[in-house]
Amino acid sequence: MVKCIMTPDELRRKLSFRSWHRGTREMDLLMGSFSDHILPTLDAGGLEKYGRLLEENDPDLYDYYCERKDEATFVDDVDRTLLTSFKDFKVS
Repeated sequence: MVKCIMTPDELRRKLSFRSWHRGTREMDLLMGSFSDHILPTLDAGGLEKYGRLLEENDPDLYDYYCERKDEATFVDDVDRTLLTSFKDFKVS
């Protein structure tokens, strides 16, 4: 199997696309806007952590953002600092 290696900019574009195309309008707007805000600030390790955040279920992320669920909902490999930044982010 051949593994494709992406540059950080290519990975940012891929993660941005995945953020803006979640499947529901609410999550498209929420995750897309958050990605526009956070992705330019992340290094390679941060981009990997953001990719793991995108693997979470939309209903869980939305309920966490709306403070109907706590961070215990998420698997251990989701970065807690990134998760908190997501919850504190306000779409303008």
